[in-house]
Amino acid sequence: MSWTVMPTYDEYETAREEFSWDLPDEYNPAVDFLRKHEDTSRTALRYEDPEDGLETYSFDDLDDLSDRLAAALADLGVGAGDRVGVVVPQKPQNPLTHLANWKLGAVSVPLTVLFGRDAVRYRLADSEAKAVVVDPSVRETVDEIRDECPDLEHVIELGDGDSVRGEAHAFDELLAAHDPGIDVYDSTPATPTAIMYTSGSTGP
Repeated sequence: MSWTVMPTYDEYETAREEFSWDLPDEYNPAVDFLRKHEDTSRTALRYEDPEDGLETYSFDDLDDLSDRLAAALADLGVGAGDRVGVVVPQKPQNPLTHLANWKLGAVSVPLTVLFGRDAVRYRLADSEAKAVVVDPSVRETVDEIRDECPDLEHVIELGDGDSVRGEAHAFDELLAAHDPGIDVYDSTPATPTAIMYTSGSTGP
């Protein structure tokens, strides 16, 4: 499927009067990103891990892994319309979480690991996040504000069962415990996919 974002118009007023989006009736961004390619074995993502070196993921790999994470989130009670915070730097687990959310019809709340306590607390509470996926570097911050986020039921920390302690689910264990092959949510172009917050420099 080819998309034309903006056709050519001779005048701005003509463009303003005539332009309209040509959108499909059904649209899921995870499906669009992962499954529209003729060769899904092609490389979709490369990540240079400081300790483990280069990691390479095909579209099939990302589809499989995000299916597993979506199934895990569903088992935790996350469903269509629920908000899931993503406090993860630019690691593969970041896009995997967004893809998993969209497969469920859940709404991603992307947050930077550079946020301090109050910034994370405000955004998780305001968005009414039901779950949050966190990098180990911000786990302590999330633990501190968890009681101030009444809707937050689950914390998922990157790592395995040996590295994740306390009241949190281990990201790797959730993937390993679930199989791919979930039924993707029938979303449309109007289905919410993300809640974006500004930096907060001028207030909430």
